[in-house]
Amino acid sequence: MAITYQRLKDFDRQLVALHARGGRPQKVANRLKVLIYDIEHGSELPFRTLSVTNNGESRIDHCVKYDLGDGYRLVTVQNERFVFLCFCGTHDETDRWLEGHKGLTPTIDTERRVEVTFRTPETADGTAARKGGTDLAPGPLAERLPPEQLDALTAGLSASVLAGLMKLESTSSPEDIWHATTRVGDQEQAHAIYDVLTALREGDLDEAVRRIQLFTGDAQPLLDLEHDEVVEVRDGTTVRVIRVGSDDYVRWIERFMQTASYEDWMLFLHPAQQAIVDEDFNGAAKLSGVSGSGKTCIVVKRAVRLAERAPGKPVLVVTLNRPLATLIRRLVDHVSPSEGVAQRIQVTSFFELCQRYLHRFEPENDRLYSDITWKLNEHIDEIWREYYRCWRNNDSAACLIGVHKSLNSRGVSPEAYIRQEFDWLRSAFGRERRSGYLDKSVERRGRGVPFDTPWRATVVGALDAWERKMRDVGVIDQIGLSVQLHRYVDRLEPEYAHVLVDEAQDFGTIELAILRRLAAPGENDLFLCGDLAQQVQAKHQSFRDAGIDIPGARSRKLERNYRNSREILRAAYEVFVGTLANDVQFDGELEIIEPEYANFSTPKPLVLQAASLQQEVACALAIAKDYIDEKPRKVCIAVAGFTLRDMQKFGERLGLPVLDGTRALGDGHIFLSDLEQTKGYEFDVMCILNCQDGVLPAADMPQEEQFRDACRFYVAMTRAKYQLVMSHSGALTPWVAARPEHFVFDRWSEHVDVDGLVPGPVPEAQPQVDEEEKAAGTQPAGDPFAVSGRAFLYLPQSQGLSLEAQDKLDTLVEGRSRQRSGQHLGWRTVRDALEHLHVHPYVRNQFGPKVARELMDRYGDPRLRGEKAWKSNALASQSRVRGAGAINHGGSIDE
Repeated sequence: MAITYQRLKDFDRQLVALHARGGRPQKVANRLKVLIYDIEHGSELPFRTLSVTNNGESRIDHCVKYDLGDGYRLVTVQNERFVFLCFCGTHDETDRWLEGHKGLTPTIDTERRVEVTFRTPETADGTAARKGGTDLAPGPLAERLPPEQLDALTAGLSASVLAGLMKLESTSSPEDIWHATTRVGDQEQAHAIYDVLTALREGDLDEAVRRIQLFTGDAQPLLDLEHDEVVEVRDGTTVRVIRVGSDDYVRWIERFMQTASYEDWMLFLHPAQQAIVDEDFNGAAKLSGVSGSGKTCIVVKRAVRLAERAPGKPVLVVTLNRPLATLIRRLVDHVSPSEGVAQRIQVTSFFELCQRYLHRFEPENDRLYSDITWKLNEHIDEIWREYYRCWRNNDSAACLIGVHKSLNSRGVSPEAYIRQEFDWLRSAFGRERRSGYLDKSVERRGRGVPFDTPWRATVVGALDAWERKMRDVGVIDQIGLSVQLHRYVDRLEPEYAHVLVDEAQDFGTIELAILRRLAAPGENDLFLCGDLAQQVQAKHQSFRDAGIDIPGARSRKLERNYRNSREILRAAYEVFVGTLANDVQFDGELEIIEPEYANFSTPKPLVLQAASLQQEVACALAIAKDYIDEKPRKVCIAVAGFTLRDMQKFGERLGLPVLDGTRALGDGHIFLSDLEQTKGYEFDVMCILNCQDGVLPAADMPQEEQFRDACRFYVAMTRAKYQLVMSHSGALTPWVAARPEHFVFDRWSEHVDVDGLVPGPVPEAQPQVDEEEKAAGTQPAGDPFAVSGRAFLYLPQSQGLSLEAQDKLDTLVEGRSRQRSGQHLGWRTVRDALEHLHVHPYVRNQFGPKVARELMDRYGDPRLRGEKAWKSNALASQSRVRGAGAINHGGSIDE
């Protein structure tokens, strides 16, 4: 009868670690590679060159240890039918592993999946039972179990015995647990309860459930079964079958041995994930998965599988996020069994894909298709502000002033909202079909402010002007590339055998239409995966309009999170769903899925208060260094309220890498980011700064669209694997304050020596005035009120003013002083007008009593207060001004 060989997670992890040590350990790893090669090639005696150690092993039934030479051991569990490769290491490492794995028992469930669990032998006493560690998570251990599992485990127990068990917590010792189970009359049940509570004390809920399944008979000890009771076995979550007749495993191990970097999730997939990797679809398919469910890993592994099968046309993996594309490229290189396979997989951001095709169709415009101007080296965000605020004698956006004033009166940032509207429009309609936007019956899903037909016509005209501005300057934004390439959509050929899209929730309709053209319809042609809860961009998305047909039979879900601790994910998810209004309208084809929590616990996320943003930054850098000094870790510091542009400039000042796609995670330990660019990454420690009211959610966005800020916040929170720290210096965001049960609240001074910190820089938002005019002395350096009425309406200090007040400032404060008969008819600056409002009744009449009172109450009298006090009062009413996709801090005019 053929022997089935299987391997445990620990074996793979240790084998790679041995090779990485070099010297003798590497020689031992190479011997094991020979063993694996013999197993895969069907050798009848793969262990022929190894000798069994003399000392028997009683801690694990059916355990056989082999001498690997040089003081190293191989631990197996085996009988005549099955062999499990469990662990390899030095004599001392092996002894510690065995002590920590007492009672290890391979099991098989009703679906023939093989797992391992820990079973205390019937003859064991408290001293011989497995001890395990503790995760120090709060609350009774038994309450971590699903109710149906707890009922099955404790069936028949008296109320007093059950009450004693329910008192046990993670701080209870193994002896406490053993003592509590001695009151259980049935020894098999008592040992099962001990094993389950020990697993829960370690934070291993999956192991607890596996042990319950063994107790209830839903799983059986594999090695105790008769040969004819087991015909075939399947992979489980902790065990993998080594396939005879395939070189996959040994080639894969060799690949990982060549790199010092190593991620456990790359090596092992859950069966539910592996099933999606291996599944073939007779057309386009989609995968909706919660954050941390391994979607990116599935895309990588699926791309490799398809590339191995399709040696002709290449496989395309695409995402919007350039940092994520960089990460996926590295993962593909790591996971691919050969360089040939890796080379058949093209990984790119959609931005770069468009650039590549436009180079083919418009080679003369290469320099145009960059998000940094080749003429002026200005970021696209800076060009947008120059256009929108009509700086430098370019008033092509002046047609928007009516829409601007209306949005401004609602307390909405017109500059950000209209830019997002441009994105929504362009994502829905190709340039030749924009007239469709004028149809008022076209629903703008996900947009909170209604736009009637005249407004829509104004937006279309202003968008044309914005596109001309970009061409004149020599720059293009991301969705502008999509629009430009969409002009050639009928000329695109199916150059790829398969197209896989990660983070599909942020692709607009025309972008999906482009991707649809790149693979011919057929088996596995298009695979889209994403999470609607992570949708951060204001775009129209319709699979049907993009020519993509995905019926329910080709839709899959992943509910299990593997990245975050239970405490981190629970906090993030509760914050996220708590922010969503019942009538929130996402514009997307994917789903929001309630997550199933991961299999480990950590302390609850920390919420720490500081005196200022400057102190927040200094404290976060200090605690990041403390974590790294304790153990090499990856730490990300993200600052809410700032754009990627702002964080790039901040990173330059600090000399720290920023998540912008130009650096790999291997380049350091501390990384900076805005909230959005963290998508796709994971960090041991995640610090999110500036978590305060007015920033989260942004004060200048419609309530109906606050869900995008919630999505960004959720994305950033779920990057943390083990420790999540959130920080604020103003009033804490109500999203967190309303859910205190999920967080631990404290001050930074309790965690960092605040007095010993050296104050450093903070991120700086985009300037509110034209730097060229300020340098020339035509605009003031620090007073937001020393500007004309029209210029003032573009500043955050004006948000929330009534339409009447805005119209008066626009017409009466023209940037020059006008008088007749000694009375002012017009004013040079808003500051001048405010002073005169408080002095002259006739001025109040000119503005009108209602508007005069509004302006005087809101901004005060600069004559009656000190300059600093008046300016502080005036600034207190300002909101934040956001660029598309992120929030900018407000502040004085020269910030």
